[in-house]
Amino acid sequence: MPYAAFLNLRNVNSQYNNFISDCKNCYFSFDIIDSEDTSYSTRIKNTEDCVDTFDLVHSNNCYQCIVGQNLRKCYFTYDCEDCDNAQFLVNCKNVNDSFFCSGLENKSCYLFNKPSTKEEIEKVKQTLYSEKKFEEIYNDYVRVIYNYNQEHSSILRSENCCGESISDSKNCLYCYDTQFCEDCKYCTVAYEMKNCHDTIIFNPDCEYVY
Repeated sequence: MPYAAFLNLRNVNSQYNNFISDCKNCYFSFDIIDSEDTSYSTRIKNTEDCVDTFDLVHSNNCYQCIVGQNLRKCYFTYDCEDCDNAQFLVNCKNVNDSFFCSGLENKSCYLFNKPSTKEEIEKVKQTLYSEKKFEEIYNDYVRVIYNYNQEHSSILRSENCCGESISDSKNCLYCYDTQFCEDCKYCTVAYEMKNCHDTIIFNPDCEYVY
């Protein structure tokens, strides 16, 4: 009987992963090295207490962070570096104690890209969460990411796509390293695929894969 092709080396309590080494207490993650207490994440190195992250390095206490390094206590960030205690950031560097900002560098206590105070930021956050407006603020955050990708990502000869390194594709959303694909979502390293969702380094010429 064939065995599953798992690569799991020098780990502690981290058996439900693949392409993982030197980790502890990690769960359902892929391509992860030197990390601890990290779950549902991909392409991770040297992280601790992170959940639902992608392409993250040297970070801790993060949730829903995509493409980042040196992040601490950050939630919902995209393409950020050296940030601390911040939420809903896009393309920010060295931004601390801030909420819903984009394109900032070396700033502290910013709210919606304007100077503020920790007290005011906390008040706004509590109001948004208490009034159950999280979905609204999250959708606004996704739109900021989409617009940022349209301006900065390398998308060539493609239609209705967002992500990075996409070429000759159509209707591919949040895909990376993708070529000749159509109607795909959340795929990484994809080639000649159609109607596929949530795949990583999958075989070419596939359809309806999840």
